[in-house]
Amino acid sequence: MFSENVFGRTFDRLQPNPKADDLVCLKASKSGSFEVVSVPATLRWRPMLARERSSLSGWDAAILANPYISEKRKEFLVRRRGYWEKWIRRGEGDFINTSDEE
Repeated sequence: MFSENVFGRTFDRLQPNPKADDLVCLKASKSGSFEVVSVPATLRWRPMLARERSSLSGWDAAILANPYISEKRKEFLVRRRGYWEKWIRRGEGDFINTSDEE
């Protein structure tokens, strides 16, 4: 059902990991698409992740539902999501600076 690059884990295996500050929680559909269920308060938009993230749905709802993100930051993240998705559709994601983020 999923590609060989997708691994599932049970919740009892979860533990804090400082390297996971940009990871999101996803819900898989039977069709193989993924929906963002929750995002961390540390969420940043990065060109390195733009291509993969542009294929996910549910971003706005997940961002707006996070009580640990300020209203101003939520507005920014929702607004900038559209920019990054258009950036990928225009084909600009081939050359990136790994230190870019917002």
